[in-house]
Amino acid sequence: MSVNFSLVYESNAGHTYRYAEYLSERLEVPSYSLDQAKCKLPRGSKVVFLGWIFASTVKGAKKALQRFDVLAVIGCGMGPTGSQLDQIRQHTGVPDRIPVFSVQGGMELSKLSGPYKLALSMAAKAAQKAGEAPEGQSDENRQMLELFQNPRDCVSQHNVDLLLTWLDQQLDLGLSSQISLSRSSEYREADALRDPGALRGNEAWSAPAQMLLTPMG
Repeated sequence: MSVNFSLVYESNAGHTYRYAEYLSERLEVPSYSLDQAKCKLPRGSKVVFLGWIFASTVKGAKKALQRFDVLAVIGCGMGPTGSQLDQIRQHTGVPDRIPVFSVQGGMELSKLSGPYKLALSMAAKAAQKAGEAPEGQSDENRQMLELFQNPRDCVSQHNVDLLLTWLDQQLDLGLSSQISLSRSSEYREADALRDPGALRGNEAWSAPAQMLLTPMG
């Protein structure tokens, strides 16, 4: 397999980094943190960028878009894989010509500090308050509250299937049969990328929940 792009990432709690490393091995391409990429890659290099999501913004993506030829932007956060796409594009300023993907990472409070930890604590209190009222008992709020109360690692190789399918179509990587085989396996099983634990479902978060949610990757 021969491809002419690199993976560039900005990670906070380690989830985005693990996705980048998995994709690097799977696609046989180099993977660099954003700081490393600034030193090692010429301006205009083709890259796929991965970043953690904070307030519907993919951290580091704006800098990557200014410096590199970004083929795709992947946000990693707490929400279900495939959610928040419109919000991510709008808040991050991703041009329409560049596809946006999202993958679920997880939440690990012990790896957060400063304003991010404070913001997440405030979001948890707001979710708790909303859940106390009958009208606040939506599926989205219940899912958020559950994640706040029971932080866990949701990283999974299945979460990047859509991205791999797109790359395969664009670059003819010969991955289609492998992806189909991967999808045929049980979607909620523990895999090599995550600790045992149930993956979240694919229900989309409501717009208010997306703005309240402070995903960590």
